[in-house]
Amino acid sequence: MVVEVTADLRSLAEMIVRLSDEQGSTPVIVMPKHLSLRPPFFIALAQELSEALGADAQRQIRFDWCLSPAMIFASTRSRLARFKSAQLTKQLATTVAATVEVTASIGRPGGQRRDLVIGLCHETLELPPWVTAIRIL
Repeated sequence: MVVEVTADLRSLAEMIVRLSDEQGSTPVIVMPKHLSLRPPFFIALAQELSEALGADAQRQIRFDWCLSPAMIFASTRSRLARFKSAQLTKQLATTVAATVEVTASIGRPGGQRRDLVIGLCHETLELPPWVTAIRIL
């Protein structure tokens, strides 16, 4: 399933929580190759996600930044991506319990107290069947 978003961050956060909890799908923010998201976006989205979780606000929020296999194995790019994700995780920790992980595939968490996983990737990456793509235009 593909969802196109033209709403604000609060609506996006509510949609992400609903997709994860009610449909058992991992929401993935899919971006055009020319677009990169900055730390203020992640901080604001993580805060909105924390509010949308309400009573479940103790759940860990995890952004899975999915790189193509070629980028994972390219040591310079992979190191740079891991450095950026560590810096972003530090910035997120000042306001909410959220992390950014560099990965080769989108996670599919399970269990009652599972992490809220939000995937991030570019539109060229092939996605697994358990995800719902949220296209950022």
